[in-house]
Amino acid sequence: SAGGNLNTARFRVAGAGTLTAGIIFGGEVPPQTTATETYNGTAWTTSPYSLNTARNNLAGAGTSTSALAFGGGPGYKNATEEFDGEGWTSKNNLNTARNSLMGAGASHTSALAFGGETSSPPATVTNATESWDGTNWTAVNNLNTARYGAYGAGIQTAAIVAGGIVGPGTMQTVTETWDGTNWSATAALATARGRLSMAGTSSAALASSGQTPSITTATEEFNRSANVITAGTWASGGALGTARYQMTGTGTQLAGLAWGGYGTPGGTSSTEEYDGASWTAGGALTSARWQLSGQSIGTQTAAVSAGGNSPAGNYGNLCEEYNGASWTVQNTLNTSRSYIAGFGIQTAAVAAGGSPCPATDVTEEYNGT
Repeated sequence: SAGGNLNTARFRVAGAGTLTAGIIFGGEVPPQTTATETYNGTAWTTSPYSLNTARNNLAGAGTSTSALAFGGGPGYKNATEEFDGEGWTSKNNLNTARNSLMGAGASHTSALAFGGETSSPPATVTNATESWDGTNWTAVNNLNTARYGAYGAGIQTAAIVAGGIVGPGTMQTVTETWDGTNWSATAALATARGRLSMAGTSSAALASSGQTPSITTATEEFNRSANVITAGTWASGGALGTARYQMTGTGTQLAGLAWGGYGTPGGTSSTEEYDGASWTAGGALTSARWQLSGQSIGTQTAAVSAGGNSPAGNYGNLCEEYNGASWTVQNTLNTSRSYIAGFGIQTAAVAAGGSPCPATDVTEEYNGT
């Protein structure tokens, strides 16, 4: 929708800020101008503070009270100026002089300059990217696609650039995002164009107007989302009632089951149930067993235990079922063994591989009987 008009008509200008607190500076009237205006969401006001260097095709970053102006023409400028709400101050120059460059940043102490044109004719485009720390510009990793006459948005550590020109009349759709270290290609514009306007962030941006090379009113939205993965951590749970190893278990964090294993002294038939906080004793195995590693069949109230080693030193074929209270002997495995890999449920289980040496590749299926 229409907003208040600028006081000074111009083009190839730079701006910064937000919808209700904007700033615009420089540009071509013609000739190039130093005029600065601020916007309150309704009307533009001519600022008494003008740029020190009149220029067009420059870039801007920041806010209406903390802005940065850099680069531009005529020619190829490296001049940098900062605005603190009470005047423009010349600062250290860009490393690469250029015009028609792009910028992004949150304030006059934190900005990014990228792309632009360094000579013409013929047009020489650059992919050079520089980061501003409030005092100096430092060269950082380059754009993947050199271009000029595009527009940037975002902040120093999360910027976006879309479209641009790679040569006379050659517009492009390429979009790249900056993560503070590298530029990465992302979803392209639907309409190839240069000299466009852009606003927003690296994950929610708006691109509008520009040249295709004819003048266009096309507007496009860019949205990017990602799942945020929170690093997992381990926290102490309740301790087992019976210390042991070479045991097995099944279930979930809030309804777990652990049985058998090798304790002190010898094997154990101990079974314990876990409720997410503590272990309580369950019904004991009918026979002490260990080397049950890898078995995980069933649930806390419907589990299967098969094979394992016993105090007698034999590799067992014993099969037992747990009903949530007690273990009951069932039909035996066909092949006696320990260290079995087991999976499934009480009525549809698999036991695969195991010991003694040499290891076996035997696989058996259990149907609950």
